[in-house]
Amino acid sequence: MSLLNNVLHTIQSADGPLTVDDIAHAVEADPGAVAGMLDLLARKGRLRVDGALTCEASACGGCGFGGAERCPFVVKTPTRFEIVQK
Repeated sequence: MSLLNNVLHTIQSADGPLTVDDIAHAVEADPGAVAGMLDLLARKGRLRVDGALTCEASACGGCGFGGAERCPFVVKTPTRFEIVQK
């Protein structure tokens, strides 16, 4: 089985969200290589990625923190990967 197929199988068989490091450990590959594969799969529409930071400044009236990355009230959830069924 190819490394790419191993990555897909790992995501499909997971009981919960996985990080890039979790997937890399499971398939015994470099996290950078796995991140590249996940990005490619997402661009091709085979994988849905969830977990980006979003800032709803209108909900809180705006702020001076300069975005979600610096806001002390925004919590980054783990990035989740989901196989897109065709």
